[in-house]
Amino acid sequence: MRGYASPLAKSDYNKNLSLRRIESLVHYLERWDSGALLPYLNGTAANGGRLFIERSPCGKSTADASVSDRLDDLRHSVYSVGAAKERRIEIEQVE
Repeated sequence: MRGYASPLAKSDYNKNLSLRRIESLVHYLERWDSGALLPYLNGTAANGGRLFIERSPCGKSTADASVSDRLDDLRHSVYSVGAAKERRIEIEQVE
């Protein structure tokens, strides 16, 4: 999974924020359907199946250059549609 952030804050903060977004989805998957996926996530499934999640936080390094990174421009750096689209996680690959 790849995590993204808008370019407003510093790189380290945004990278950690992206990682927290990924972890939120992992926690959701652990609790989904009363823990139906938990044996696959922790490697204890009876059939030997495994769901491995590789975390790839990008932070703001891949943010769209057209999104404002100015703290004094909250309308465009926080509340714009473009800034909102940068705050996401994606499933990059399934094998």
